[in-house]
Amino acid sequence: MQQQQAATEAIQEESDEKEADKKLSPSELRKKRLEQGEFETALKEYVSDFDRTTAPEKYKNNSAVILAQSIYFDFTPTPQNGLIEKRIIRRRVLIQDKSALETFSMFYTRPDAKYKLSIIKPDKTKKEVSKKAALTESVNDKDIPDFFGEYIGGGSNVTKLPVQGLEIGDILDIQQVVDISSGVYSNPFIAAPVVEVLSNNYPLVIQRFGMMVPSNYNIQLFCLNGTPKPEIDSKSDGSRLYLITDSMRSTSTREYYNYLLKSSPVFKFQISLKSRAKYKNIEDNFDSPLSEDDIIKLANQRTSPSYEYQAALTKATIKYVKSLKLMPSQKEEIVRQAYYFLRTVTLVKLDNKESSLIMLYGASMIKNGALEGINEDLFLSIMESVLDEFNIEHVGVAGVSKKYGSVADVIHQNELEKGIKVLGSKPFYIFNLNQHSYFNEVYPFMEGTDVLVYSKSKDRKKDGYDISNERLPESKLEDNYVKEISTVKVSENFENLLLQKRLEAKGNPRYDYYDDVLFKRDFVTSDLEKIGRKEENEEVVSKNKARQAAYLKTKQEQEEKVMKDGLDNLKKMFEGQKFEVEKVSDFELVSDGRYDKSPILEFKINTEFKNLIAQAGPNYLVSVGTLIGSQLELKPEDMKRDFDIYQNYRRHFVDEINFEIPEGYTVEDPNSLKMNVDNESASFVAEVEVKGNLLHFKTTKTYKNLYDTKSKWENYTKVLDAAYEFHQKKIVLKKKG
Repeated sequence: MQQQQAATEAIQEESDEKEADKKLSPSELRKKRLEQGEFETALKEYVSDFDRTTAPEKYKNNSAVILAQSIYFDFTPTPQNGLIEKRIIRRRVLIQDKSALETFSMFYTRPDAKYKLSIIKPDKTKKEVSKKAALTESVNDKDIPDFFGEYIGGGSNVTKLPVQGLEIGDILDIQQVVDISSGVYSNPFIAAPVVEVLSNNYPLVIQRFGMMVPSNYNIQLFCLNGTPKPEIDSKSDGSRLYLITDSMRSTSTREYYNYLLKSSPVFKFQISLKSRAKYKNIEDNFDSPLSEDDIIKLANQRTSPSYEYQAALTKATIKYVKSLKLMPSQKEEIVRQAYYFLRTVTLVKLDNKESSLIMLYGASMIKNGALEGINEDLFLSIMESVLDEFNIEHVGVAGVSKKYGSVADVIHQNELEKGIKVLGSKPFYIFNLNQHSYFNEVYPFMEGTDVLVYSKSKDRKKDGYDISNERLPESKLEDNYVKEISTVKVSENFENLLLQKRLEAKGNPRYDYYDDVLFKRDFVTSDLEKIGRKEENEEVVSKNKARQAAYLKTKQEQEEKVMKDGLDNLKKMFEGQKFEVEKVSDFELVSDGRYDKSPILEFKINTEFKNLIAQAGPNYLVSVGTLIGSQLELKPEDMKRDFDIYQNYRRHFVDEINFEIPEGYTVEDPNSLKMNVDNESASFVAEVEVKGNLLHFKTTKTYKNLYDTKSKWENYTKVLDAAYEFHQKKIVLKKKG
């Protein structure tokens, strides 16, 4: 009976589609048929998955249900070892409430994708959504629901299409084809890696993932965290279809302090060309981890934008370090100076002769008039050459970000974070730099992770590496903090609070502020001065007075605009902390915290906040708790914990408030601000003292561990609840007499 009903519904859908096709022009119809041909190449044997029109009873209360999902990766070889990669997605989504209707009333896709949307009504009539209203614009990820992340990719533009006519109870059938890459490559060609999570924002009734591997390619496939093992269908031409089938997958659980890829069902794969003997690579593998030797081989498949440029920059770095005339025993200082030289000449200023050369080979990103990063392999190769030049013993390091898993589960090079360990009585580490990183800084997401440490085998008869397992060091609690000290006054009209604020950030938390506070880029001159090249940022004075005057006027206007834009960004920063900001002013950068010998970012700023004081008869209520910034509000569903707890690094946040009590008023019951919640995982402490006309209070919130089991979640909820409770606290300014 159910099969007969499904067949009837399919006939009805086909009839509706034919009627719609009659309205298309010949060229539109031809294009549609070509696209439909691509859509239908994906897992044709399982198209009946998409006959389902109702949700299982257990999912009736969900906002939406994905009735069926198919994601197919088609790899087609071309002559001369080329490869055409396509990803074909189909999803059938049942809209069950207003929230889902709002989410799916706008479809988002990458502009270069082929796509088709159809609405199936409860009476089984089907209508294709017109694309005439599609609009392409710049990406704003904040406005795009998570569901569409896989559709939009990582480009700078996105195409939006209103899904007109969609209603609660309808089914939205989405089909998309994306050409991931194509072209001719040299041996050994390795396709871009793919990571897929089986869970979604909405429950899934049935889903299939297919990977068609050509006969002249191998696949590395890992199924983790409960993902079903693949079925393998070997074709007569030597190609293989790897198929993962999963059903009745509940909504993914989003928890605070959790790494999605470490807790959710996930699989990852990569295909690579079967190479000639000289390019010995790894065979098909889907059920066992790579050996440590194979992982190190991946780590050493290095690419540099230009070996000619690499040699030139290596030579310049060595020349600079030698000019400092350091003693051979000053190994740490030699490496420190090489590190900062490279950071300065490649990342600080785009028109440095060195960084402009990088542009010939493509930059990873340009930001604030400079390169934000350089090729990791290029940097490590230069640093290794420097270490060799000065006879400094070192070994390689290969690991994986704690966000993605462990080094034991690696299958492709892009997963690896590579670095150098410099040996000696006091070992230290070198990882790729950025504009604001400092020497011997371990990435926050690598702290405390297990890594492979390796060097060429000392046994001449052995072809390979000497490999050992080590754990990267963890930064100390006292080395990661944000400290805000504020003097607070009530405005003359008793409407706003005026703050003189000084903020210090040390260690990893300082990165949260750089985009907002380094807008004047004063560090460019100071960085160049440190390597003896200050003149590269000095102004050229024109002998023509009129021309010089015009230049100075333009410069002043530019500086005023930079300051205005900078203050606007700082205003947004405070608004992001849920303050209602009247204005910000008098910004002063004290220290940029970009060197390991002066690692504290410090700045001063004045702010004026609204709606934190309210009259209550002759008295006033002041929301002093709000001054520590927004705090996490846990909901009842957040109290349950399914997964273990992960932190990137230990840290603490300190807020010191000196509140000037207005003349003629006293503070009623200041001790009501006191709090103390402290346990082995975290703490929140609030101390209070009244001295004369000053109400002084200080709060400290601390995260003590990198990892806790889920059984310790209550330790965190107690602290988070305490911080939120303090955030809601008010004091009464009581009128004297």
